[in-house]
Amino acid sequence: MCTMNKKKLIIISSVIVILCVIIGVFQHISNTSKSNDENSLSTNAITEEQLSESDENQNNLEAENEEDIKNEEKQNNENNNINNSNNTNNNNKENPQNNKTETPNKNANDFPQQNNNYVENKPQNNGSNNNNNKPTQKEYISVSLTISCKNALKYDVNVPASGYFLNTKTFEVKNGQSVFDVLSKACKENGISLYYEEKSYIKGIGGLNEKDCTDSSGWMYRVNGTLPLKAATKYILKDGDKVEFYYVTSFQDMP
Repeated sequence: MCTMNKKKLIIISSVIVILCVIIGVFQHISNTSKSNDENSLSTNAITEEQLSESDENQNNLEAENEEDIKNEEKQNNENNNINNSNNTNNNNKENPQNNKTETPNKNANDFPQQNNNYVENKPQNNGSNNNNNKPTQKEYISVSLTISCKNALKYDVNVPASGYFLNTKTFEVKNGQSVFDVLSKACKENGISLYYEEKSYIKGIGGLNEKDCTDSSGWMYRVNGTLPLKAATKYILKDGDKVEFYYVTSFQDMP
């Protein structure tokens, strides 16, 4: 009986020991897993903090680099300006003719091209008039005028026996005036009547009017022997022109 009780006690003790061992193993495994999770969370937190610090440091470095680049460019521009200024000053010192427009020769017998300091930018005749090469327009010009009535002598009309109301005569007129202007001036100065319509059509001179001799008779004019194809008010005179008004009785009288 005692032996049986001892065996039961041993079995129960063994079972208890095994259970304790199993419980201990489970607790160890649980603690290990919990520790690993905490370590993982701690590691992730540290990693995120490091990444944040790294990004901040990177941004700071980029800002510093940009500032350094700007300062370097500014310094380079200042250096270039200083160099350009120095080069300009050196060129002015080395080339004195750049600062002078004209330096007279020290020796009057030297030609200008033999003097390195001489720069000729102006014409030698500084006092000459620049308009000398331009044609001078006269205020007044001289033209001659003839008023002929020869072709009317064979008709019964009142005309001078000489065949001229005005033999060739020279007149001074303003430059730019027309054939009509010189005719009007000549008639006024010599007491010759002038009959016209709107200054463009001469109908009568000295009392001899169109159609006084024939139905085709009337006054015409020519300049330097040529018949102008324009009204007397439209023909502008030139110096030395020869104007002739003449009376025609038919087409055969035309030159």
